Amino acid sequence: MNNEVFESLDPAQRRAVFLQDRYVLVVAGPGSGKTRVLVARYLYLLERGVSPGEILAVTFTNRAAMEMRDRVQAACGPSSAVIDGSSIGTFHSFCMRLLKDRKDFTLLGRSGQRELLTELGVKNVDRAIERISAAKNLIGRPDRDGADGEVFRLYQKALEERGALDLDDLVLEAVRLIERGDAASWHLSHILVDEFQDINPPQARLVRLLAENGASLFAIGDPDQSIYAFRGANVEGFLSFEEDWPGSKVLDLAANYRSTASIVHASNTLIENNRSRIKKAARPVRPVGEAIRLVECGDERDEAGFVTAEIERLMGGLTSLTAAIGGSYRFSDFAVLFRTNRQADAVRDAFERSSIPYQVAAVPEDLPRFVDHLRAVDPDACLQEGDLSDIVRREAESLSIEKGFIETLVRTASRFDRMERPQDRLQAFIESLVLMQPPDTCDIEADRVLLMTIHMAKGLEFPVVFITGCEEGILPLELKGRPGDVEEERRLFYVGITRAKDRLFLLNARKRRMWGGVLEQRRSPFLAELPSRYIHDTTFVRKKTGRRPVQKGLFD
Repeated sequence: MNNEVFESLDPAQRRAVFLQDRYVLVVAGPGSGKTRVLVARYLYLLERGVSPGEILAVTFTNRAAMEMRDRVQAACGPSSAVIDGSSIGTFHSFCMRLLKDRKDFTLLGRSGQRELLTELGVKNVDRAIERISAAKNLIGRPDRDGADGEVFRLYQKALEERGALDLDDLVLEAVRLIERGDAASWHLSHILVDEFQDINPPQARLVRLLAENGASLFAIGDPDQSIYAFRGANVEGFLSFEEDWPGSKVLDLAANYRSTASIVHASNTLIENNRSRIKKAARPVRPVGEAIRLVECGDERDEAGFVTAEIERLMGGLTSLTAAIGGSYRFSDFAVLFRTNRQADAVRDAFERSSIPYQVAAVPEDLPRFVDHLRAVDPDACLQEGDLSDIVRREAESLSIEKGFIETLVRTASRFDRMERPQDRLQAFIESLVLMQPPDTCDIEADRVLLMTIHMAKGLEFPVVFITGCEEGILPLELKGRPGDVEEERRLFYVGITRAKDRLFLLNARKRRMWGGVLEQRRSPFLAELPSRYIHDTTFVRKKTGRRPVQKGLFD
């Protein structure tokens, strides 16, 4: 095994990796090497003679699970059985494997839920999905109230008639299976949980049941990055870890290797205004760097115009209308973040008028169509026609799927080429697509600027980050005049800020088109919480020069 993984750890990381206590909680702030510690802990267990089948490492996105598997595989060597052991994955993928050994069912992804609810005559399908999910995740008992009564009952009855489960049912059914004693063959010695602050009650119950059978628990995360209350996540579960798991050990990874000192100190000052947290302060490893830019714009078009103009400037100039400064960035070094999806329109329009290649992070509309198409492919094709990735590319191109998404599909499929049984590869790949979440669909390896919500950006990092809409009512968000959880909104802003490595731009508009009109806007109160010594405040108004030139196809 490659010992470079252990040698690269700093003292605090080494202590966490080699700790012998049965229950361990590692408080790992942004840029503290969380994934490195998880990978090292997994490798350490293997070196102690633990087989991959006795370890369960769970993350929240397929992308995070793939990254961890790839790092473990690289350290273990190509002949390792880690991938085939499937001991690293998401909560959903683990529950999927657990249930497949016990019952046959059809798994409905979000598109399948939409189709089913539409058949039932539900008008606001997306709202119904959210309410149903909330009932299952928050309450953990789908037979109770919590969704829209009759819609919920009709939906559950339709699932039962079809022998189907949705994504939330996977965890609930796995919990029931273990509680009945029907999963005795799944003996785990060690459980590693990533992003522990994000687990909801059913997931917490699952972890508890698995640990009660004798497994150790190594949990890692950051309560300051708990931003999924709408999915049932509760930061209190993180804060009460020592009480919930008697005899546990809590460690802190304080060093931030990602961001400049100005970004680290500013984010520390911001998050200290929250009360529900473990008191800690990240320690910057890097120097101060550039000041954080606060940019006030006239409206959302000015805001979007600043973003594209600044990217062109930092790239060194893409058109004759921009002044070159000899930049050394790639397009993929930039991310534009926003609180809500409706903010994306003005930003997308600005990029369409520019020469800058970009992608909007969202589940592609082609995904359900492609999944249905793959289900008709003969699984034996994987035996007869070579690599699964080659088959996926051919089938995706036959449906004229967008090129960027094809590359994401091919990269995902290539990992299943390592499975021991070729005839199982196609089905495993299809299941991974059904379990795919919006963050999993981002082609972060493509040289394009990423446009995404702050929620989707969690777990990513970029040299340059723009956060748009830093205004009262947007960040923190208010719905129908009612403020949300201010501490969670501050945590969300903290997550956005800490995605930046080198440069950070926080933008607001004095006027914005919202709710069918043009509204006067005020700066987000969070901006006033940032220390002025690390801030450079400025304004921006677009020059009215008409339509900017577009270089179609130049960066395809």
